[in-house]
Amino acid sequence: MDLTIIVPTKNRFYFIKKILNYYNNISYTGKLLILDSSDNKVFIEQQKYIKRFSNINISHCYSKFFPNFAIKENIDKINTKYVLVSGDDDYYLIKGLLTCIKYLDENNDINSARGESYLFELNRRNNYVTEIHEYNSYNYLDSSAWIRFLNFMKHPRAINTNIWRSKVFIKCMNDYLAFDEITKCPDRYFSEKMLLSNKFKLFYGIDSYSEFQHNDDEFIKTKNRLAKYKNYTLIRKNFSEALKEFNNNYFDFIYIDGFAHSGNDGGKTLFDWSHKLKIGGI
Repeated sequence: MDLTIIVPTKNRFYFIKKILNYYNNISYTGKLLILDSSDNKVFIEQQKYIKRFSNINISHCYSKFFPNFAIKENIDKINTKYVLVSGDDDYYLIKGLLTCIKYLDENNDINSARGESYLFELNRRNNYVTEIHEYNSYNYLDSSAWIRFLNFMKHPRAINTNIWRSKVFIKCMNDYLAFDEITKCPDRYFSEKMLLSNKFKLFYGIDSYSEFQHNDDEFIKTKNRLAKYKNYTLIRKNFSEALKEFNNNYFDFIYIDGFAHSGNDGGKTLFDWSHKLKIGGI
C-alpha cells in the first residue's frame, strides 16, 4: 500500500502497543511513521517494543515538538504517494483506506478523501463498548476555494486525518511556520513578515490586546516595533468594533487569525469581513 500513516505520540505506551498490534493483525502493508515526543524512559521502552514488528515498515523518530511541528521536522520521511495523520488511539480499516486511495486515483482534482468515522466509548474495566457516535466530516467540493474555506469554518473538523496526496500535504506543511520562527507575539511576527515583502501600500493591524498574551505590554511592544513602517496603522479594537472603520470593497487582502484566540464563532468574523474585500481580493 502506497501510504504513510503518521502517528504523533507522547508518553502513551499503552496506546502505541495497541495500535502496533492492530496494524500487525490486519496485515497493513504501508508505512508507519511514529513521531515520539515521550520522555526518555518511555521512548526507549517503545523503541524496544517496536523492534518486535519486523514485518511492518516502521520509522520511529524522536521529536521534542507538538504534532504539527514534529511532522514538519520529519517531512522528508514521507516518500509514499499518499499520507494521513492518525491519533495514537485511532484505527483505520484496510478496506476504507483502499477505497479512499482508489477514489483519489480516479479523481485527480480531489486532494484528500475520508470515509465514515465513529467514536467509540469504552468501559475501562472490561473494554466493552458503551456508546458509539458518528464522527463524520462534510464534503468540500465547491469550485471556489473561498467558499470551501467558509463552509469548513462553519463546521470545523480535523482534516489532516483524511488520506492526502503526499505532494499536497507536504506543500501545506512546508508553508507551516517552523517552531523557531514563532515569537511570543504572533501578531508582530506575521505583520512584519508581510510588511517586509514591500507588496502593501497600506497595512492595518487590528487587535483588542485585552486577553492572554495580547495585553497592554504587547500592544506597546508591537506599536513601537512596527512604528518604522510608515504604511502601517495599528488599531486597538476587536474585529466587530473595527468593521465600521472601513467601507465595503476596501481591501485587496485580509488575513484573519481571530479564531485562534476567541474560538470558533461559526464563521461570523469571516462573513462580516468578506464584505470589506474587493472582488478578486484574497
